[in-house]
Amino acid sequence: MSMVGFCGSRSLPPPSSALVSRVVGAMLAAPGDRGVAVGCCVGADRAIISSVLAVPSSASRLSVFAAFGPVSPPWPAPRVSAPGASSSVSWPSGVDAACRAGASIRWWAGGGPAVPMAGRLASRSAALVSTVAASGPGCGLVAFVRDACPPHLLPATSPSAAFYGHASGSWGSLALAAGLGLPVIVFPVSPSGYGDAAGTLLPAFWPGLWTPLSSRAWAGGFRFVANPPLQDDLFGPES
Repeated sequence: MSMVGFCGSRSLPPPSSALVSRVVGAMLAAPGDRGVAVGCCVGADRAIISSVLAVPSSASRLSVFAAFGPVSPPWPAPRVSAPGASSSVSWPSGVDAACRAGASIRWWAGGGPAVPMAGRLASRSAALVSTVAASGPGCGLVAFVRDACPPHLLPATSPSAAFYGHASGSWGSLALAAGLGLPVIVFPVSPSGYGDAAGTLLPAFWPGLWTPLSSRAWAGGFRFVANPPLQDDLFGPES
């Protein structure tokens, strides 16, 4: 099954919830029954997991890449914990709910408990992007970001170039995805909503153009058109 990866900031403004739900719903309703790959954190990951689980019979299409170990035993949601989870970053109860609903969980996706959390999160994101890239035609990466791309971070073919030394996991994921030739779509968000932050958040120094999407379901998003352009398109010519 080809997959579309989703990622984003760990702190999204409230208006973004409806946007995430709309985009994830459109992805699930699109032809091809593609899978959804996402991380295990609060913020965008939480909104994405919740949006998938809200669509009937969609949990089996969800793959969660967790930077911690399996939830065991299955406590009630408010008390769920997991080995290696961070109290300020991870969302164990949501990952547990996804697991119970039938999603695929990739525990310790960024390495075992001996790996520091920052390194585990970066490696987990790299594993997600690499898995999506290998999943076949129709794959791509969608991100909801509220911070600008770090200066000097360019599309890269190796995780070390995309992640380490930079402060943004979302932009690291996007840089790796673009470097590997995946279609990339970014939704810039701000406290007032989305789309209005595009001029300050999207990296004009990337080798290509940021093209606004015109379809209703994807309004507010920008697709990176590399120079030279990618041969594969994530959502068809209308995007």
